[in-house]
Amino acid sequence: MDGKTGDSLIKSMYSDGTLREPSDILKTLKEFTLGARESSFRETLTLHNVRFLTDYFQQCVEALTSQQVFNVECCTECLRCLRNACAQCVENQEAVLRSLAIPAVRQLLRYLVETVSLEEQYLVLLRCCIQFLTNLASGHEAGQRAVWKDIIHDLIHPLLCVPDGKLNQYSCMLLQTVLQCSDNIISFAETVDASESMEAVLAACSEESEHDFCLQLVKLMLQSSVITSSLFDKLSISSQILLLHIAGACVSSESRQQHPEADNAISDSTLSCFAKKFKSTAHCILALAMKDRDEEDQNPQLVMSLLEVLCAASAETDLQPFLQDMDFVLETSLGLLDMVEQVGRSSDNAFSVRQDGAGTGDDASLAAEPGYGFKRNLVQLIGNMCFRHRGNQDRVRELKGIPTILQQCNIDSKNAFINQWAILAIRNLCENNLENQAFLLSLKSQGVADNEALGRLGYEAALREDGQIYLKNLKK
Repeated sequence: MDGKTGDSLIKSMYSDGTLREPSDILKTLKEFTLGARESSFRETLTLHNVRFLTDYFQQCVEALTSQQVFNVECCTECLRCLRNACAQCVENQEAVLRSLAIPAVRQLLRYLVETVSLEEQYLVLLRCCIQFLTNLASGHEAGQRAVWKDIIHDLIHPLLCVPDGKLNQYSCMLLQTVLQCSDNIISFAETVDASESMEAVLAACSEESEHDFCLQLVKLMLQSSVITSSLFDKLSISSQILLLHIAGACVSSESRQQHPEADNAISDSTLSCFAKKFKSTAHCILALAMKDRDEEDQNPQLVMSLLEVLCAASAETDLQPFLQDMDFVLETSLGLLDMVEQVGRSSDNAFSVRQDGAGTGDDASLAAEPGYGFKRNLVQLIGNMCFRHRGNQDRVRELKGIPTILQQCNIDSKNAFINQWAILAIRNLCENNLENQAFLLSLKSQGVADNEALGRLGYEAALREDGQIYLKNLKK
């Protein structure tokens, strides 16, 4: 910057001891903003330099809220100066925290979200204010506590609801920053509008944007203790499903391979919340078998989404042990598998076996049908729950679940690869478990199950006297 410093720039704003005209001040503030992009400039700022900016900002806010002469451009540029000055500079962050900027920022935010029409210049002012607070709190726990407690704890929801995509994204960025502090996480979860804020964040995730701050915020929440059962139950079903889709993507092995540096994709408390919801809503899936079911009912989709997350979590080595110890998940899954199996046999419905394809799941029309993949996911979850877990292996036998799993060893076009998952589940049930092995050996052959697919090709499976299966040509 041609040797200019914070001191020299601030001095140029005065003439004979008084501030120059707003146009002159604005020009100098823009130079300051540009200079503060460089770490060498930021690190040489003095306490006096920072104090000048915070004092000037306070004067701007007082002018606005008291309806005096107010220059929105100068106020906005001053915030840009403070934003850049606080970027990765602890000394400047602490200087701002010791000033009167905190109450002034709160005063400005409250005034803007409650009383000012959303003209573009005020939206820009709001965006710069949120960016400044984000830099003030970034990497600084005291800043995170101050920004949350003293400024935005009751303003984050109104900010998220302002109809401006960029502001919504920046507000998510700020909330993600302050929630790095564990105390703030607890406080956020206890706020009266936590669920409404979560709804707004998820709504922002659905909007196209060049930023993904809202998605990063949701991922942070999934990793923390924010998502409690009480908060989750207050969300709309569509928001619950969207949150589960994000959780499923985070938990998947493919996603974790792409981001190996990331911590646990989902916390134990969040996984427990999803598991309890699965237990309480599992029966809703049976609505898919009703001929006169309500097409607008999203509860069956919610159950399927919950199952998909639990299924993905059960395949991850760091999440599997915690899930395996929730015996109610295993019992719910076994009971549900038995119910949908019986319902599927009772009539032609969403849970009836389809053998009109290869069972590979490549048919897009099949994938769009209600209940697609549900039984397969149940079998996979049960198998993973029993992997080297003696208690769960025994519990499946005690609940008479082994025959139900064996019934899934047929091809089903609506449940791709279910037979392979059933075989793997049986393998996991029998590993180092003599009782389960003995139970399987005690089963007697009762013939060959009817196979529609073979029949359409002109064949049927038959059983020889020695127990061997062979194909009989029905056309002869």
